[in-house]
Amino acid sequence: VDFENLKWSRYSESEIGFYYRHKEKKTKYFFGIWYDLWEKYEIPLSLCLSKSGNGASDWNIKLRKYISENYNDGIVIKEYDGWTCILFEYSFFKFDSGDDSKALSDMFYYVTEYADQIA
Repeated sequence: VDFENLKWSRYSESEIGFYYRHKEKKTKYFFGIWYDLWEKYEIPLSLCLSKSGNGASDWNIKLRKYISENYNDGIVIKEYDGWTCILFEYSFFKFDSGDDSKALSDMFYYVTEYADQIA
């Protein structure tokens, strides 16, 4: 509800979630469950970010540094098939003692804003 221009994936055989693309910046973000990623790391929910074109490697390095410096609790950062992926461990969620949807929404907003800023 908080975000515009999100598109639900049409590839239900391999994932469930949504994409956001910034065409001018050549960035693409996926939030949801990638079945192959889940199988490999045994953590279902992820936020995955990619950039195409020039500077993609440096972009990924800066992005991973930003994430690791600003978000520690309950996440794992992995590179998967050219994407930088934030995997949400069970300990990330507070359930009844916190607002998990706000925490996920805030993280999506700040991480993607930074990613587009450095693209």
